Amino acid sequence: MRALEKMAVRFGGGVNHRFNLNEMVMIKDNHRIAHEREAPISEAILKVRRRTNKQICVEVDNIVELKHALEVPPDIILLDNMSCARMRKAVQIKKESGKNCLLEASGGVTLKNVAEIAATGVDRISVGELTHSPGTIDFTMEFI
Repeated sequence: MRALEKMAVRFGGGVNHRFNLNEMVMIKDNHRIAHEREAPISEAILKVRRRTNKQICVEVDNIVELKHALEVPPDIILLDNMSCARMRKAVQIKKESGKNCLLEASGGVTLKNVAEIAATGVDRISVGELTHSPGTIDFTMEFI
């Protein structure tokens, strides 16, 4: 069903940034915890960059982690479950840094709050609700 879900997103005007985990390296909080939670996120980015030429996406939970990620910016920084106020601050910090990477809002995004999140100035918004929570249709074909 994944191919159909991705196609539905495109037909609805959305953009799929990856089809599966093989197309991009994602460094999420669990990866960092399993490796070395206390090490700055910039170290993880450098280690990955030495081993691949794929796009690198890093999840950050707060402004301190954002600043560490901007030291050696990945292609994409996921602002995970941040409030709109924090996302606006993150956008400002990235602008002031002069670094060239995308900021993507992720986590807690719904079709109800996506406009408010877009107003923060982030470059992209992940709306998982589109593919992981679709409704079902009771479709029956009966012969009489």
